[in-house]
Amino acid sequence: MPNQLLKLTATLTLSLFTLHPSLFSSTPLNPQNPEPNTQNPAPLFTLLDPAKTGIEFTNTYDDPFMWGRRYREFTLGAVGTGIATGDFDRDGRPDIYAVSKTGPNKLFRQTAPFQFEDVTETAGVAGLTDAWATGITFVDINNDGWLDLYLCQFDAPNQLFINQQDGTFAEEAASYGLAIVDASVMASFADIDRDGDLDLYLQTNILDYNENFKGRPDYLFRNNGDNTFTDITAEAGIWGISQGHSATWWDYDHDGWPDLYVANDFENSDRLYRNNGDATFTDVLSDTIPHTSYFSMGSDLGDIDNDGLTDFFVGDMAATTHEKDMRGMAEMGRGIWENERVDSLFPMYMRNAFYLNNGTERFNEIAYLNRLDASDWTWSVKFADLDNNGWTDLFITNGNIRNFMEADLLDKQSVAASLIARIRVYKNAPPFKEKNLAFRNEGDLSFTNVSEDWGLDYLGVSFGTSYCDLDRDGDLDLIVSNLEENIHVYRNNSQNPGFLVRLQGVSSNQYGIGATAYYQSPTGTQTRQLTLAHGVLSSDEPLLHFAPGSTPASRSAGPNQKKPQAVPPSSQFTTHSSLLTIHWPSGQTSTLDNPQPGQLYTLTEPEGPAKNPEPKTQNPEAYKASSQFTEVSTELGLNYSHEEDYYNELTDQLLLPRRLSKQGPALAYDASNKTLHISGNAKQATTSISLRPSSSQPNTQHPSPSTQSDILGILALDNTILVGSDLAPRSTQPDKNLSAAGHLSGEAALTNPPIPATSILTAGDFDSDGDLDLFIGGRSISGKYPETPHSYLLENRNGSYIDVTEERAPGLATIGMVTSAIWSDATGDNKPDLLLTLDWGSVTLFTNQNGTLVNTTANSGLAPYLGWWNSIISADFNGDGRLDYAVGNAGLNTKYLASPERPTYLYYGDFDGSGKKQILEAQYEDGDDRLYPIRPYSKLRYAFPSLGEKFNTFTAFAQATLPEIFEPARLDSATRLEANTLASGIFLNQGQGTFRFHELPRLAQIAPTYGMAAQDFDGDGFTDLYLAQNSFSPEPTTGRFNGGLSLLLHGNGDGTFTPVKTATSGLMVRGDAKSAITLDLQDDGWADLIVAQNSDKLLAFQNRGIEGNHSFAVSLEYLETNPHAYGAKVTVHRTDGSQTTAELTSTAGYLSQSEPKLFFGYTDKNTPTKIEVTWPDEKTTKHPFSSESPTLHIAISSL
Repeated sequence: MPNQLLKLTATLTLSLFTLHPSLFSSTPLNPQNPEPNTQNPAPLFTLLDPAKTGIEFTNTYDDPFMWGRRYREFTLGAVGTGIATGDFDRDGRPDIYAVSKTGPNKLFRQTAPFQFEDVTETAGVAGLTDAWATGITFVDINNDGWLDLYLCQFDAPNQLFINQQDGTFAEEAASYGLAIVDASVMASFADIDRDGDLDLYLQTNILDYNENFKGRPDYLFRNNGDNTFTDITAEAGIWGISQGHSATWWDYDHDGWPDLYVANDFENSDRLYRNNGDATFTDVLSDTIPHTSYFSMGSDLGDIDNDGLTDFFVGDMAATTHEKDMRGMAEMGRGIWENERVDSLFPMYMRNAFYLNNGTERFNEIAYLNRLDASDWTWSVKFADLDNNGWTDLFITNGNIRNFMEADLLDKQSVAASLIARIRVYKNAPPFKEKNLAFRNEGDLSFTNVSEDWGLDYLGVSFGTSYCDLDRDGDLDLIVSNLEENIHVYRNNSQNPGFLVRLQGVSSNQYGIGATAYYQSPTGTQTRQLTLAHGVLSSDEPLLHFAPGSTPASRSAGPNQKKPQAVPPSSQFTTHSSLLTIHWPSGQTSTLDNPQPGQLYTLTEPEGPAKNPEPKTQNPEAYKASSQFTEVSTELGLNYSHEEDYYNELTDQLLLPRRLSKQGPALAYDASNKTLHISGNAKQATTSISLRPSSSQPNTQHPSPSTQSDILGILALDNTILVGSDLAPRSTQPDKNLSAAGHLSGEAALTNPPIPATSILTAGDFDSDGDLDLFIGGRSISGKYPETPHSYLLENRNGSYIDVTEERAPGLATIGMVTSAIWSDATGDNKPDLLLTLDWGSVTLFTNQNGTLVNTTANSGLAPYLGWWNSIISADFNGDGRLDYAVGNAGLNTKYLASPERPTYLYYGDFDGSGKKQILEAQYEDGDDRLYPIRPYSKLRYAFPSLGEKFNTFTAFAQATLPEIFEPARLDSATRLEANTLASGIFLNQGQGTFRFHELPRLAQIAPTYGMAAQDFDGDGFTDLYLAQNSFSPEPTTGRFNGGLSLLLHGNGDGTFTPVKTATSGLMVRGDAKSAITLDLQDDGWADLIVAQNSDKLLAFQNRGIEGNHSFAVSLEYLETNPHAYGAKVTVHRTDGSQTTAELTSTAGYLSQSEPKLFFGYTDKNTPTKIEVTWPDEKTTKHPFSSESPTLHIAISSL
């Protein structure tokens, strides 16, 4: 894909294909909107009165079979109806076709702005009155330049109305071979073979429930170019059955060939068909996205971050309020979701999915990050720049004929005596009315709910929608199909200017369907792909719409809107003042310099033969050829894959939020023999791998010190391996003890008497006697989460480790559930302090005061930030010489809503008088100060059977607050833990042991952060940050936090960071990433990475550097008892007076011990002048810089 990006960059920069004047024309648009009333601003949209528009229409649902013998096909299939817009008579005014479920349908011709006449009978397009109509699209199917109509119907022939160019249509589906009789849902057209005509994908749903309740096969038809079509479904690779709601053509990899996303309801998996370039397709869903929706509904594509890459959204039915969720979707899995799907099966979750394109073959998933995971019973999802500010917004329709997910209704119908009685339960229930939703794009991967402000919060049941600039004023109006009502026509009142683009194909199809347009604007590179079918059951007029917006700092909004916050430019492309580039389906390219708002442009494709390439041979991973890092585990012989020993902790604690048995593996690099150690588990031995190129045994197994518990923590100290357990025993035997294992030579107890097993290990010389002491952190107590485990401070006395916790570190033993630890000079006095990250706690600082560790967290600025901290690493991120700390947290892409104002809580106690302690999670709802349980009624009733007596309906439980469900006295007596900060971030050192917190960029919040690495990876002189992300440990109903791919953040030298796209960095880790270490694999002075994943392969990334920048490594040699000088600091001074300080620590990040080297970068214009080393004994030495060797080795003995 980067090849396409490079080509696009060249196009945008050089304007190589600027259109000849004969190939474009422009017509002024007609501003219709009145001046805004600043005293009483109107909503962005106005719902127009049908009496004034002339649109008289009712979407009827009056077939008695719907509540009779066709009940299941009706309620489980394609319930909705669609809308199509297009200028069928080519008079310059777009028209509307509206579908009525049981007919007749209507065609409304626009005669003046927002004034229509019903021409259905004259045109001959009413459709069948004895069939259920579903999807509709305007399409120029015979490529004559006039829009035809294709209408989908249930168990009746689909109809194709061919435009006769005189205001009438002729029905010719049979002669075209498209009079399909099936459970047709929607027809999606694209030129799949790029031969100049449009082919057809026909989506289906349930036709006969008794015959196959999971649906029907879809169809793919190739256009023969002679007004006939051929069914090529099987030979094209279209497989399986479908219970579909939308099928959207989407060139997801930007290679010019239209790909297809098929959204399926229920357990039929979605499909992502990658176009192979030879009229065949490959389903690449599992390789491309981390998970899908379960009840996939409408879908749409749009570039939401203006980076020139097209993103994708799929709607589901997750409720937007606690009450609706608890009496509906949260209860969908009663009993069946307690057992997790097999890991090899593709995860499907009952919520929306939002796929962010990062330039590779694998997408991030960001629905929770945007708070777009839940949008109620969703049908249509539609992207467009609704307020003309240069950013793509989102509109969603909601509701249903009945609430089939209402748990109380489900229980009522389940005990009905017959099918007829069960049907009657729902028939007698009211329609399920919900509000439609609109979300404004804030330009920083966040959206704001503006439904009410924009006048789009209609309460009812709405299905298909179509965007169209009906009055040709440069903004998009909106048409919505509603249950048993008239369609809604909304006028857009935006005062911001926009422009339209009509494409006129020559070698390509007449309307340029399948073209991709890139508009270089003040807000970035806006991207549009011209497709017909969007959302659900509907199509848009085949035009492109853009609005230039303004620079991020000053961009304005539409009426009655707050100005969004400024955001940094997000485009990866070369800046250009204003340029529109069209990539035609034929392979031709056109550009238009400086398009002006207020115009309708018509762009004609350049003459000449089509330039479409040969059948595709491009490797979807081609970006790796130009990325900074390349994955080399196979080349290095690192053929290791971690295997987790499955242990069902939920048996011990039913309401455990996250499983603790999936926290490894750890990585430890032993510099004394260039060996990598990887922690194992009760089933898999700890593995030691030699990284010496000449090693004859590159994959040597070291026996695990324990066969009953996972080995989680691991630390290599001069040919000795220290290991600790995660406290999850696999049998009734006592937990094993912390052990010290000589390399490949057995094991021994580290202390006498032995201390209980723990997880977190880190070494530092806290007493300044020249040898390395140990901190051993307790992670958890098996079966008793979140009770506080024991942590230890061990002093090294001539090689023996003595527990001095109580005398040298008061309060440390019971500090909390420790997830990571680092010895670091946080206070700037050249003594190692101890910093810890805690689960359900703060980042904690124990200041070293002459060999005694004192908890100074309360006065450090760390205490207010309570989170699920996972990792910590030190670096000087802003160049002030003080060590700052990057800390990994859960991120913002989860279901949890913790904030300082409304924290998330975890209670632990006896809540029902049974004598057994249980866990309760609770949090607030947005805008509600009442506290609610997170788990649904059925799950809590498993743990607390007495709740069945207290609440006899799901609705009663859904409306109850936590103190109304459980006795307040029992809640008060329980242990209560709090989280108010879930973002990963940076604690910038303010001096004197105080810190100020800054969140990392939003892209870094896509997933939980575990492993971290802080080095100058790109050689520009600023410290960068690498994050290993994802967590597969949440309990099954929550689902995996797997939206991340790991992330490289370029340091800007001032404590801020710029995210690097995955395609640029090459750092892609798809799985459950845990530990991450830096090392120099090639001894070239550039920092490389090794990342370990839980239940997945080990990955090694070689840094190929950045052209024009330089990097070198510094290694230190100190005392025999601390050979690598852990605790030393190195400062590099440069010609411009800037400096970078780094620290050697035994461990950093999460369960990680890197090679004891520090990496520094520089440019030719700003070279290093000297290297300053502060040794662990506080002595300082200065050394000249030399570029002769990639590694500068400094030994204390030689000074």
